[in-house]
Amino acid sequence: MCRNKSVCLLKRDWKDGRQLFRTEEHIVAIEVMTFDNSIMVICCDKTLSCFSKKGKKQWWLRLDHRPVSMTQVPVTHLGITLIAVALDSGHVHLYDGKAKRDTLFIRDVASSIKFGQLGREEHVLIIITSSGNLMLKILKRTANFNAHAAGIETSDSISIGLKPWHIPKKSKLFLEQSLRERENAKAMHETFQHELSRLRLVASKTLLEAYCKSDNAMGLGVLEPVRLSAEVQGLGPVFRMSLFVENTSKDKAVIGLSILFHVYSTNYKVHNPYIKIPLLTPGSKMKFPNKVEEVFTNNISPDVFFRTVTGQTKGSLIKVLLLKDGKSNPVLAATVQMPPTDPMMIPYDKIQALSDFEDGATVNYNNYILNVIE
Repeated sequence: MCRNKSVCLLKRDWKDGRQLFRTEEHIVAIEVMTFDNSIMVICCDKTLSCFSKKGKKQWWLRLDHRPVSMTQVPVTHLGITLIAVALDSGHVHLYDGKAKRDTLFIRDVASSIKFGQLGREEHVLIIITSSGNLMLKILKRTANFNAHAAGIETSDSISIGLKPWHIPKKSKLFLEQSLRERENAKAMHETFQHELSRLRLVASKTLLEAYCKSDNAMGLGVLEPVRLSAEVQGLGPVFRMSLFVENTSKDKAVIGLSILFHVYSTNYKVHNPYIKIPLLTPGSKMKFPNKVEEVFTNNISPDVFFRTVTGQTKGSLIKVLLLKDGKSNPVLAATVQMPPTDPMMIPYDKIQALSDFEDGATVNYNNYILNVIE
């Protein structure tokens, strides 16, 4: 701040100062705001002005009396920083930008004011008057410096209230969905209950069908605490099927079980279709390997090698039944879908028969064409 009504900027390596801005009258006091580095200036022409850190004048307002001193009032718990301006009339005005928030009257001219922590008090306004008195003003903990508390209704707040809010797309979609749910709450609830009832019905039908067919891989009853699983290995036409029977009970042994293989078609041959299971101790698990061979006829259809793609898998199913002595129905059942045989593993004589069949079909077709031409 210089005597020629200007504010200059100085740095360590600079030989001369650089003028930042210039005022019309002499400057009384200057403050640099901490939150945005803006510069507040009071002048002898009864004005309070705000300049940016680059020296551009942003706004100004005229005071009621000649200003004497100025200081910042940072209220941390409210998140605002006010500016206190002491006038020669004995008043101290508190401004939040251009808006006046509060006024103090001290009955004397405040030649110097400072706001900060004093002892245990965090928010104290220290005032030194022109008559040499020291005054301390402690800020109330319930102080509120917003526009409504100060009894001020600015035009900016009215215009902001009338402007439509900018809502993001995701939030707007959520609000629209919430509105749609409130308007159609009854229909949505009825649809949900209907779908829930239908799901329960389908689950009950599936459970009843599995119980009637005994097509379940795990026994949950008290008399048969066993689990049955199967594993198929190999490229064909001879496969290795391993069956695992586990006693899930912790204190009861299981006896009198046996395994029976049921083949849906004559395309597969099980070398040991009936296996007797010995005593299963509690928590034990036994493995029963078996050999399953896919049988090919002289007329091999190419669909056999692509049955998993075409969906024709009924002929490749083998059902494994777990039987118990004294019971007419199976205890457990597992359906095993056999994988297709690798064409490179087919015996040579079967491939030769297939090629002979195709050649014969071609010869017959050619004879038919000759007979038609004659």
